[in-house]
Amino acid sequence: YENLRVEGSIPTWLNGSIYRNTPARYPEQPFNSSHWFMGLAMVHAFHFGSTPEHGVVYTNQFVKSDVYKAAYLDAWEGGSSNTREGAPPHPSAVDEFQRGVGETVYTPLQHMKPSGRIPRSSEAGSFVQDDGSFSGNSQVTIRRINGSFLSNTGVWSNAFDPSSLDTIEAPFQYHQDARSAAALDPWSAPEHAHTDLDGTVYHYVYNFDKLVYQMYTVPPYSRQRIAAEHVIPVNPAIRMPLYQHSFALTENYLVISETPCTFGNGWNEFRFFSSVDVVWHVVDKRTGAQVMNFTSDPFFMMHHVNAYESTASNSIVVDLVTYPDVELLSALYLDSILFNQTKVASAIASARLQRFMLPLDKPGSHIPSGTTIASFTGLEFPTINYAAYNTQPYNFVYAAGMTTPDAPMWNKLVKIDISANDVVGEWTEPHCYPGEPVFAGKPGSDVEDDGVLLAVGLDSFTQRSLLLVLSAAPLTERARG
Repeated sequence: YENLRVEGSIPTWLNGSIYRNTPARYPEQPFNSSHWFMGLAMVHAFHFGSTPEHGVVYTNQFVKSDVYKAAYLDAWEGGSSNTREGAPPHPSAVDEFQRGVGETVYTPLQHMKPSGRIPRSSEAGSFVQDDGSFSGNSQVTIRRINGSFLSNTGVWSNAFDPSSLDTIEAPFQYHQDARSAAALDPWSAPEHAHTDLDGTVYHYVYNFDKLVYQMYTVPPYSRQRIAAEHVIPVNPAIRMPLYQHSFALTENYLVISETPCTFGNGWNEFRFFSSVDVVWHVVDKRTGAQVMNFTSDPFFMMHHVNAYESTASNSIVVDLVTYPDVELLSALYLDSILFNQTKVASAIASARLQRFMLPLDKPGSHIPSGTTIASFTGLEFPTINYAAYNTQPYNFVYAAGMTTPDAPMWNKLVKIDISANDVVGEWTEPHCYPGEPVFAGKPGSDVEDDGVLLAVGLDSFTQRSLLLVLSAAPLTERARG
């Protein structure tokens, strides 16, 4: 534990903890972790209000998955482990603060076969535990299930103690009946799930045998995973499950924007079909059945921002960050980040925040391309006041951005007013590369932007990380630690 030296003033109402999940060490054996997304998982915690002076206590722990143990097996037995420590200059991760959950950055399945399946026991070899279970590297998201704190990738979850951060259940085992187990195991899935306003978790998996997607839910105060009654067809033009990093949720629907990108054994082998349309699947949240679909011109994407049903336009409004291709994936190899910053800058600068309208009275139609919102360079890691406005009409988006198109990484934070179609706040500092800004709302307030943003940044000049506490309205720095 470390008591951070705080400069400025942290709001006295800010009590609780924010958890972040990051790739933090890059072993070269037994597999080559040469991509930014593939580092071994480390959970970080910042605890607010736990000291008399209302300071911040910081702690971290590696997730002790079977992949972690395999990377350090020789070191435990008296040998050595050849690793590359530290994430490159941008602290990627996922955060949970109070009731708000934000999720970001995809990581591949380390043993994923060309089909996209998780390895069976015979394929995973010495990584598999005596009971046949396998705990994969889980360095992407944080989720709470029935009081358990989980670090996750798409399908692998490992539970940790929220105080000590010790790994206490690896892998985390959902409860499920035989039907759900057969439908859901052991397929891969998007990295980001959604937690609805009532506490229900929604997610879905890829089934590479049946060539479908299968939705599931986890009810509030439960670890029971329930497969939906119906399945969702894949894009008929490609005829296999396609890579999706996230999806959208509304009051009644789960919305999948199925971009034309196939999986690959390496991030530079993911293939983008520029002549194949995006398929938008609109899925009934109650049954998991596709009730309508739409198509649009092709794009690639990682993160949805928000979605909601608009009675005024009789449509589903979907906001997300789009790219013209998949160059982002190959640009984020460690060698590119460290030695080819022109390639990295070009890829991340091509991102655009866009709004798509899915007309409920015209199912099956080809919809227009998205409308660009507050166009500026390189927006990513978008967040909102998730606890109060996920699935609802909203105004404000917070995100990382670039000060110039040739910036080596995301190096500023922005606030966007959707209704004004404009950037209404920016924070930047020389040599600083901030991560995803997570909104923490002031208790009892019903004002959308009444709260603070919490973000971890890297000061490349001092080679130290810092915690930023920014007022959301207006976007100004309140404190750092």
